[in-house]
Amino acid sequence: MESTFNHDRPHYRCRYAGAYAAANKIEHPPAVYVREDMIAPHLDKWLCKIFAPHRIGETIQALTDASAHDDRGLLAQACRRDLAAAERKLGQYRALLEAGTDPATIAGWIREVEIEKNAVTPGCARSAEAPS
Repeated sequence: MESTFNHDRPHYRCRYAGAYAAANKIEHPPAVYVREDMIAPHLDKWLCKIFAPHRIGETIQALTDASAHDDRGLLAQACRRDLAAAERKLGQYRALLEAGTDPATIAGWIREVEIEKNAVTPGCARSAEAPS
């Protein structure tokens, strides 16, 4: 979200990249505007509640837990996507070999994909080992 003025009033705007939404099969309008005066009072009340002195420890733990969970989920998703792309490439190269393409050329491509897979694999292993 970012702040902006719309019709001479402060708003919060969420602009979501259309290409990202399409690539990840997420339905999202190109932009969403929310008037500041419609959410600020509620947001202020909520912030006062979660950051009250007696709740600071609980809030810090909740933020830490949410961040760790989100990072693992995003990393796992990226790993699956990258490894699937590598496997697709290898399948395409196998088909080219069967069709009679020069094996030396394809061997170089396969080495490149194996390097990509090896670069992805350590991060994927860490995301799989992380506790839920």
